[in-house]
Amino acid sequence: MVSQVSNPDIADMGSEPTAARHNAEKQIAQLVAEVKQNNELEASKPHFGGWLAAAMQLNDEASAIRRGSGKISLKDYESGRNIQTANHATQKAAVALALKHLGNQNFIDLTTDQVCDVVLSSLLRRKLPYTDVEIVGLLTPLANVSFIITGLPITPILANVERHVAEHGLCNSIRQQLQRMATEYNSGSVYSDARKAGQRIEALLAMPACDAKAFESLESKCKVDPNDADSPIASVALDFNTGEAWTNALLIELGKMPDESRNRWHEFLRHCSTAKGSKPTKKFIKQSRECLDGIGTSEFVRVTVSILAAIGQPGECQRFDYGYRIEYSEETEIHDTHIDCLRGLVWTTSLVNDESLISGVGDAAEKCFQKIREVGPRSPKIGNACLIALSTLASDCAIAQLGRLQSRAKHISTRKQIAKAFQTAASNAGMVEEDLVEISVPRYGLTRVGQLHEKIAGFTAEATINAHQKHQLIWRRPDGSIQKTVPKAVKETCSDQLKQLKKRLKDIDILMPSLRYRIEHLYLTERSWNLSDFRKRFLDHPLVGVVACRLIWNVGQDASITAVMWHEGQWVTSAGHSFLPDPECRISLWHPMHCSANEVLQWRQWLDAHQVSQPFKQAHREVYVVTDAERETVDRSLRFSSHIIRQHQFAALCQQRGWRYDLQGDWDSWNAPSLDLPQQGLHIAFYVDPLEGDTNITQNFVYTHVATSHVQFFALQDGAPELATPLPLETIDPIVFSEVMRDVDLFVGVTSIGNDPEWREREGVAEHDDYWEQFSFGELSQSALTRRKALEQILPRLEIADQCRLDGRFLIVDGKLRTYKIHLGSSNILMSPNDRYLCIVQKRGGGTRRTDNLYLPFEGDNTLSLILSKAYLLAKDDKIKDTTIVNQIRTDHEPIRS
Repeated sequence: MVSQVSNPDIADMGSEPTAARHNAEKQIAQLVAEVKQNNELEASKPHFGGWLAAAMQLNDEASAIRRGSGKISLKDYESGRNIQTANHATQKAAVALALKHLGNQNFIDLTTDQVCDVVLSSLLRRKLPYTDVEIVGLLTPLANVSFIITGLPITPILANVERHVAEHGLCNSIRQQLQRMATEYNSGSVYSDARKAGQRIEALLAMPACDAKAFESLESKCKVDPNDADSPIASVALDFNTGEAWTNALLIELGKMPDESRNRWHEFLRHCSTAKGSKPTKKFIKQSRECLDGIGTSEFVRVTVSILAAIGQPGECQRFDYGYRIEYSEETEIHDTHIDCLRGLVWTTSLVNDESLISGVGDAAEKCFQKIREVGPRSPKIGNACLIALSTLASDCAIAQLGRLQSRAKHISTRKQIAKAFQTAASNAGMVEEDLVEISVPRYGLTRVGQLHEKIAGFTAEATINAHQKHQLIWRRPDGSIQKTVPKAVKETCSDQLKQLKKRLKDIDILMPSLRYRIEHLYLTERSWNLSDFRKRFLDHPLVGVVACRLIWNVGQDASITAVMWHEGQWVTSAGHSFLPDPECRISLWHPMHCSANEVLQWRQWLDAHQVSQPFKQAHREVYVVTDAERETVDRSLRFSSHIIRQHQFAALCQQRGWRYDLQGDWDSWNAPSLDLPQQGLHIAFYVDPLEGDTNITQNFVYTHVATSHVQFFALQDGAPELATPLPLETIDPIVFSEVMRDVDLFVGVTSIGNDPEWREREGVAEHDDYWEQFSFGELSQSALTRRKALEQILPRLEIADQCRLDGRFLIVDGKLRTYKIHLGSSNILMSPNDRYLCIVQKRGGGTRRTDNLYLPFEGDNTLSLILSKAYLLAKDDKIKDTTIVNQIRTDHEPIRS
């Protein structure tokens, strides 16, 4: 529509902001004056396009000034203020013009739609004196096409209709329009907003001619209370035959009940359907408690656990008829039809402290926040309801579920909601958030650190919990012998108990990574504990202790700090001496930053001698200090710039490490990966830019690769970074600086195209071949240097030690056919005699089975495991059966070792 407007004053405004503002203001002022002269819609129509075009140009100029905020406010411009102060006739004409445009669905330009939206938002809130004809005009776009499609503001429009009908009565023309709308907006609609609108329309249609109390009567009819015995919907049974998995589960449970119980549940479900807001009111919770007393806690838990378990399961697809097209929802989506009811049901779980129910709420939350392709999270409304229930309950089990969700959350909005839930739970418990998280880690029935023993049907289930891998479960017979598979007697006689055991072990496996990450994240805090709290929360806890017992801790007492580790029931130093902490000491996590090289080496030797594998790099942790080059650039680090990285993998790793980043694509999507450290008052940004081009974009217009730039630190004030003034790098706490740069090194090291063994063959992008070659076989990063030092300790113990040696950037492996050079950074391989590239692709999900039983001083370095796995493979290259590898090694035109 705007494209049809031809106005040289508007089309060519140049780059001068003052001239642009003047021209735009002039156009709008002129059109406003014309609208004043003729208030009829059709007479105003010829000027509509010019008015919108001028407003659009004005907004473009304002958007540039406001750095792309894209927001329009009438009060910011003289022409807008003229509309706000115009007479009623002019304002009603503006409303009619905006409705006409949005009702026609002419979504040619986003700014045009924004102009219409802001005009309607401002003027529909005013009590303008509409005539019957004008009210019909307001309703016409809604009667022609659903507001779900057009986005028209149905709530304020109906408010104006209600006001008019209350004052002047319901004429036939308005009644006819409302009757047309009643078929679209009704209590059976799949959209909650449409159902609410339907209730208001039904109340309007029930209105007689106006009397003195008409408005009060109308208002009361529009606010239907399902809990009111006289309410028209209070006696109506809800129809749950929507085909969703959770409603099917509900119907099955209701079908099992006697009539009396079923009636109580129908009453409870009608109450749940009143859950309209973002959080429950005191009145709602009070009525939920009354309903719960009637139902009974045990029955509520049983039925609700069954319902929640069905969330995320496939059901019937929802059909959407848009007139010009028909669409279907994803089969696991939660329909909008009874979403309020489900939300109310979830809110009510906060009144029951039952572990199975709490676990079900946590599982439901995770499923609701899972992303569905081309949809987004399955159901943020129900997911948020689960968070509210867990934070309100604030039991140990509930907090553990929040911690599990926090470790697995992938969306920024989800992580924000979980953070708010933690704050609410801490406030309810009357303690700081960190203490609440630490004391609320569940034990899941474990009585010893890392060990679960449970007797079932005469057998004993023995599970060993690991920090980085899945648990190991064996069964011990009554005579003490071991059985690896589940005994037949257990399956046949104790299936429920077995199911509960498997569920607990699964929950533990899910929880352990979050515990490991939370402890590693302590490096970015200044947290410490007294000895008593430390033992309760870390050392002696059956799950946290799995991680804590294999780490080095600083014990501060008598004005000195001693680094110790818990081993065989006592504290020991790196020299192997026992140590007895003072009860008043303070304990914190040890970091190699402030230790001598000799002390770090001693700890590495101690770990090696006692075969202790740390849950993450600590004694072997990379240390990053400000370099001379960074002192010259003062407030930015360029040490990880000019790398080409895979964007999707990078985004996933950012989420895992707590950084915020949104995928960039061929739209206005630029953003810098960032990390907020509120306790340190810091905001860190790692700048990346997309690599554009046809070969670097997906079918969804998302860039496949980005190029890295610099890292900067900013002060964080009241939650907002001061981006105008980056901080000098030398002013940053050394440990914080080191940990941030370690994250960036991890991002580059893991996601660089230099790690992709198939890059050349698959991509064929010659412009990046030089970078690929440089990264694949170039200088080692700090993490690769650490990997080299670890290999110095590991290699002598290998069965292939006589075939392996370290040489600069490479691990050299002498095979039977050739000699191979494995790069310690990328794990890519060169073959003798002419350093020809050997492509070996790790099988998806294949793991590194050759190193599973090999002692490594730390867990979590997949590249180290991959290097060792390749070394084992190539040491016996004459035994390789994979033809894709053999064909590269055994070539006709190159000699091999005889």
